[in-house]
Amino acid sequence: MYADIPFHQDIVRHFIFDNTAIRGEWTLLQQSYQDVLKRHNYPSAIQNILGEFIAAACLLSTTIKFDGTLSIQAKSEGDVSLVIAECTSQQKIRAIAHVANPTPSNRFQDILKDGHMAITITPATGERYQGIVPLEGDSLAACLELYFYQSEQLNTKLWLSANGDRAAGMLLQALPKETATFAAEEDENWNRIIELAKTLSTHEMLNLDHETVLHRLFHEEQVRLFEAKDVNFHCQCSVERTAQALRSLGIDDANKILAKKGFITIDCQFCGHRYRFNKNQVDDIFAPKGPIHH
Repeated sequence: MYADIPFHQDIVRHFIFDNTAIRGEWTLLQQSYQDVLKRHNYPSAIQNILGEFIAAACLLSTTIKFDGTLSIQAKSEGDVSLVIAECTSQQKIRAIAHVANPTPSNRFQDILKDGHMAITITPATGERYQGIVPLEGDSLAACLELYFYQSEQLNTKLWLSANGDRAAGMLLQALPKETATFAAEEDENWNRIIELAKTLSTHEMLNLDHETVLHRLFHEEQVRLFEAKDVNFHCQCSVERTAQALRSLGIDDANKILAKKGFITIDCQFCGHRYRFNKNQVDDIFAPKGPIHH
């Protein structure tokens, strides 16, 4: 057995299998995960599922080749009504869950019962892309695998785990096949590598560094590791974005709140930062293309 290795860094790391059309991603998170959890008093089952969403967002964010954000959002009738995990192309994460049942089940299908999942890629400039699938699998990993099969026609396998302390994930994905002959060979490569990866345990994911795990799983393969990218918690809230949310409330409702309190406060659900707007600032927000002074 491998000894547990002290973990000091939140990272996501890309790797490929040489002489195949198979890529991989690995992530292991602690501080950034804790930075999300400390802002809300989540039950342990929700801490775990939120950790899996965060790890998944980190893994998928590596596919973004431009400045932007990838988010995974799930809505359900289960113990959690909403889960959102976001990761930018610079590996800045934030996440939140809305708990409907204070004593939630540990079963994925109870937590996200009758739910749907949306994966949204939002470029800094340009049009947003979104894909939606039902949450029909028995785990988040299974639901994401279905998403890639339906939307991209790509064989994809994910391993996700979280325990309230650390969150981890591994993704393997077969790239598009170019010819029939090549396709047969790649099917063999895919099946062989997936069989090796199936021996990955939850303990190894959460307690061993990626180099140790990848060597244990794939020491007979030619695995090429690329430079690790640091992952950090960072909320994207701002005065401008909060003003947009206030604008969506409508001027009539905004004026009612002003008449009662003299100001409007809005708290960011992700980080807890409180934004306060007085009457002059609210007037600026609802003025046509009005400036925002804060």
